[in-house]
Amino acid sequence: WSRKQIALDLAYVDWKPTPGFGMSFGKMPQPWFKANGYFFDGDMTPEGISARYATGPFFAHAFGYWLSERSAARDASLIGGQLGMTGNLGDVKLTGALGYFDVGAVQGEITTLSTTLPCTNNGAFFGGPQGNTTFTDADGCRRLLNDYNMFEVVGQAEFNIGSQPVQVFAQAIQNQEADDLDTGWMAGFNFGKAGNPNTWDFGYAYGVMEKDAHFGQFVDSDFGGGVTDVDGSVFRFGYAPAKNWLLNGTYFMNNRFIDAPGATERSYDRYQVDLNFKF
Repeated sequence: WSRKQIALDLAYVDWKPTPGFGMSFGKMPQPWFKANGYFFDGDMTPEGISARYATGPFFAHAFGYWLSERSAARDASLIGGQLGMTGNLGDVKLTGALGYFDVGAVQGEITTLSTTLPCTNNGAFFGGPQGNTTFTDADGCRRLLNDYNMFEVVGQAEFNIGSQPVQVFAQAIQNQEADDLDTGWMAGFNFGKAGNPNTWDFGYAYGVMEKDAHFGQFVDSDFGGGVTDVDGSVFRFGYAPAKNWLLNGTYFMNNRFIDAPGATERSYDRYQVDLNFKF
């Protein structure tokens, strides 16, 4: 008999006033072009405003989002944009983009809630710094050391080998506000397409995410367990045993604490198996 609560993944308005231009308002999918989901966790649905424009081979995105709202201090935010181009070179489709992501009002903020110390964390942090460098203040509270203003470059090629589609990608990100351990990159491929019965696909990627290359709250929750200061491989396999059925397997073979001062490097292995039915 208690009051029931609901949670919303998406709730937004999409407006297209002219051909090639559109805007979204609310809680929306990530608008920027991504070659894969490991730099920005695919489960995140940001809240705010975004705009997009496309003409010929060129496309652009601009966005402004709230990460947390506070009455007594500045709201943590994400603002940025992306410029890209896509087109065909013979039988190969090429896409490239350069993006900028500015995380505001998080530097010096408390990252971890403590019940024994007077440490009330900023709502922009989901339980801790997620690998980013912190310092301890006079009260014993952990605070974020660096600001995070990142440039990201993404490239992707799509073509066929025989009847099988192939996708090759590479991307890199760098934080302009950190003095060290400020770069991340990933490259990989996908071969085939699991869709019709008895079809399959396979993918592999290898990446490095240094400790302060990226705002740790954004990174994928599976690669290295959702923290920075990680490197390693991702193996993925998909198979469609019958119509509307899809079996996926993913293996993350990663290393954590690869650069953290004084920390011991640890292996991190995650196995995932998903069986999906569409109806």
